[in-house]
Amino acid sequence: MPNFQRWDLKYYYQIHCQKQKAKGNTPVSYSNFVNRLKKLNLHDAIYKPRVDFQVRDADKYPIQDAVRRRTINRLENIQILDLDDLIEMNQIKMPKPRKTLFQKIKSWIKKKLGN
Repeated sequence: MPNFQRWDLKYYYQIHCQKQKAKGNTPVSYSNFVNRLKKLNLHDAIYKPRVDFQVRDADKYPIQDAVRRRTINRLENIQILDLDDLIEMNQIKMPKPRKTLFQKIKSWIKKKLGN
C-alpha cells in the first residue's frame, strides 16, 4: 500500500462514493475501502463496486424479531414441532389387509390339520 495520508484516504473514499452512487451501486464502508487499498491499486479500489455476496449471507432478521416471535408463539400457545414430529404426523398408516372368509376358513383348516 502506498503511503497515503489520512486526508488522502478520505478524499479517495469520497470519490469512490460519488462514482458508485452515480452508477447506482452501494459504496463500501470506509474501513473496507482502506482494506481495499491494501490489496488493490487506487483505480480498482475506487471503481470496483461492492461485492454483495458477503452482504447477502447476513441474517435478514435481527435477534429482537426472533425473541418477539418466540414470545408471541408462547402467549398464543402455538406449538413448535420438531422435524421428527412432522414426519410421524405425515406418515400414512396403512390398515392391515383383512382376510376374506375363504382365507379364514383355509387358515383354520391348516391349524386343525397341523400343516
